[in-house]
Amino acid sequence: MRSVDHPPLLYRIIEWLRAGYPDGVPQGDYIPLVALLRRQLSEDEVQEVSSRLIRQSPPPEPISRIDTAVAITKVTHELAHEDDIARVRRRLESCGWPFDAPSPDNSDPKPGAARKTLRALRLPARPEVVARRDDLLAVLDGSTAIVPTSDDARETALLRAALAVGEPIADEVSLVVSTSGSTGVPKGAQHTPATLSASARATADRLGGPGNWLLALAPHHIAGLQVLLRAFASGFTPTVLDLAAGFDAEGFADALDRLDGPRRYTSLVPTQLIKVLDSPRATAALRSADGLLVGGAATPAPLLRRAVDAGLPIVRTYGMSETAGGCVYDGVPLDGVVIRIDEPSPDGVGRVVLGGPTVAHGYRNLPDHPAFAEAGWFRTDDLGRLDDGVLSIVGRADEAILTGGLTVVPQVVEAVIAEDPTVAECVVVGLPDDRLGEKVVAVVVARRGDPVDVNRIRGSVAERLGRYAAPREVIEVDELPLRGPGKPDRRALRRRFSR
Repeated sequence: MRSVDHPPLLYRIIEWLRAGYPDGVPQGDYIPLVALLRRQLSEDEVQEVSSRLIRQSPPPEPISRIDTAVAITKVTHELAHEDDIARVRRRLESCGWPFDAPSPDNSDPKPGAARKTLRALRLPARPEVVARRDDLLAVLDGSTAIVPTSDDARETALLRAALAVGEPIADEVSLVVSTSGSTGVPKGAQHTPATLSASARATADRLGGPGNWLLALAPHHIAGLQVLLRAFASGFTPTVLDLAAGFDAEGFADALDRLDGPRRYTSLVPTQLIKVLDSPRATAALRSADGLLVGGAATPAPLLRRAVDAGLPIVRTYGMSETAGGCVYDGVPLDGVVIRIDEPSPDGVGRVVLGGPTVAHGYRNLPDHPAFAEAGWFRTDDLGRLDDGVLSIVGRADEAILTGGLTVVPQVVEAVIAEDPTVAECVVVGLPDDRLGEKVVAVVVARRGDPVDVNRIRGSVAERLGRYAAPREVIEVDELPLRGPGKPDRRALRRRFSR
């Protein structure tokens, strides 16, 4: 049972009822409606909701008949038919009704049974997302279980089906957050209040203490969601940048100016950081913040140098949905996080495995997934090495290019190309080739007004990595396609340029 402790939530319940019944509650609905309310609220809370409806609604007041029904609450349970209660629930769910479906007899579940039902929670990338405060605090206290979704109806439908929204879920799980889907099939990392609080606590300790946050990322992905959770958990209301029309550096500067709190933090992806550094005003505003987390994708060395030279308080983060977001800052694990390199090569490069209190409790409905085969550990698809305890990511095991019998790690090539002064962004992919099997192709975004020198790029890669790693083609585009929180969409590039 969810207690209505916060007036904002109570008012939203009234708004949901009004939205579901704009012309009043018809005769056949008010008893099943009261029965539904009684499954979610106490008798006093049902009375409070109905009385507020009466006080706040102009006459005539058809919905005030709820108050009559409340007077006979002892018989509504027997009078209401389950089909009618389900019909009323469906009507309210179309307006955003937030509660999980309880058991029909309102009794406690049997020992060992799942108490909660997984529900979808829409988190728009706009300022009104702060109205979800109570829903997100419920995630932190474990009284609900949600899948964050965006405004994209197709993506939401995919997540609902893939992650079994509406079905029971283990009582300890409060958040199922989708992976960014590099394979195209989303998986749901299951988090608990303990994993989320461990992440928030370790982040605050590393950054210098709790503070308020500016949200400039999509909140249905783990990085953006953590911005909201950290702010709400610390008692602050985050400032939210409207991303409906994309990321705007001047709007970001305005939002930073509005952000208050004892310490001020924000989080960006590399493509956003480039836009900030191209704006003197946004750069100056960000310079006054107490911390800038940059993750979602690798931060190229030249971009890092630009940020440091500009005086930005940048912290490079490494992590994923399965670790409650970033759990390694500037190569050093957060408190409690452990890094292991499995099957290292002679130069120390191997599969990165992460352990500690922020690791998810497996994937939703995939109990035997090999990534979580070892309790308390998550086996990533990343290749990396440890040097005196500092982690460096070399690339991904599943993105290596096999060309002419030799293996090329795209991220290694990208690091060389990113050093070219004419290149702003770069992604390296393997495209089909009749002779080589795959050929190395670089897709680049040029700096403003700077023509890309293809021969210089090829020569630099050949000199530093060998001729086999040099791109056979260099393709210039206006912008790179992205997926998830800001990762380059390599599959989209391969589809686009394969022929």
